[in-house]
Amino acid sequence: MIVLSEKLIVQLQNKKTNILFVVGPMVVLGALAMDIYIPFVPMLKAEFQTTSFNIQATLNIFMLFMAFGQLIIGPMSDYYGRKKMLLVSIFTYLLGSLACFFTQDIYLFIAARGLQAMGSCGGQVIAYAVVKDYAEGSQAQRLFSYLMGIVGMAPIIAPPLGTTLAHYFGSWRVIFIFLSLYALVAMVYISIFFKEKKTVTQQQELPSLAEIRYILLDPTFKQWALIPALSLTGLFLFFAMSPHYIQHYMGYSRWAYSLIFSFNAILYSIGSFSAPRIIQRYSATKVIQLGLLIIMTATCIMIAQSYLASTSLPLFLTCIYSCCIAYALMQGAAMGLALESFKHNLGLASAILGSVQFLTATLIGTLFVHPPIERSAIFALPMLLLAILSYRAAFANPFSKKSYRDAAALTTFS
Repeated sequence: MIVLSEKLIVQLQNKKTNILFVVGPMVVLGALAMDIYIPFVPMLKAEFQTTSFNIQATLNIFMLFMAFGQLIIGPMSDYYGRKKMLLVSIFTYLLGSLACFFTQDIYLFIAARGLQAMGSCGGQVIAYAVVKDYAEGSQAQRLFSYLMGIVGMAPIIAPPLGTTLAHYFGSWRVIFIFLSLYALVAMVYISIFFKEKKTVTQQQELPSLAEIRYILLDPTFKQWALIPALSLTGLFLFFAMSPHYIQHYMGYSRWAYSLIFSFNAILYSIGSFSAPRIIQRYSATKVIQLGLLIIMTATCIMIAQSYLASTSLPLFLTCIYSCCIAYALMQGAAMGLALESFKHNLGLASAILGSVQFLTATLIGTLFVHPPIERSAIFALPMLLLAILSYRAAFANPFSKKSYRDAAALTTFS
């Protein structure tokens, strides 16, 4: 048994194709912390005896700290090493989860959610950097798509799991004990299985503003970075808006909402795991184009439905699920393309890409999500605008002809 375990460890440490099994459990830290908590958002106003604004802040602050935390942890992983910073991040996540469990004050709870987010973002940004440490071009795009599929599995499990734990133990707070235990196991898992690639060149100093500016102005990064931001914003708006819209406005139970939410995640996982083969056949650029057109069509239908017809859950979910599949097909390929130009400062580049995603989602969530929510157009309007901007950046900018050819050359899967 011991010999078998040692062989398994060596295989996971040395085969880059198994890197997903190492970083996969880490990249879901943020998704778990967000999704397991979503079904309880509508009841927290009474629980803490506070305002809707403060309850919404528990989501927005989480996203905001996810954004800015990556700008700290990503470059530090270039400087100090991936494994060390990953362990520090997971320990921070553990502390944040325990603080969420114990605090009775809404403002301390918001602060604890911020601490939890700081730990979450380390798992995400370092996972992205590790993929690029081990793979390039089409293989990196394929691994990113699979990684997004793993992230998509968290919302399948998390809402029903959180609802079940709360029902069994009689308190929604027990979900944070579960997250604390997950973090503890994750630290042991990383300590055993994660072997940092020796050929990764660590930076001799922390990044300067000039390096950040260089990444932000890189033509390929500018062309593709908005598409992952679009995908994350769409998912976040659904997370933030749907508990109020489906449970309070439309009158469905928490269990029914958990199933609706989980099915959205199932479609996202299926789309992410299917993306490599679809892109292999049609190219990443064509799949991204199609995904953007699907989002624009679905959001136009939702806007028309909001103002011209009565509320229809089947139509609303059809549009939401169509957008979800589009996100899944596009996101991995767009991330791989956006990071393709960067070799020695991957942690910083991954951090900036992640920050663009989370800052966009946080800004739009803050501007548009204000309970009570009675129209699906609250979701659709910002997503339509983002889809149009993403399409223009990817396919109608001054770099598009050259970048389009370069991207097509990178997306033939071996």
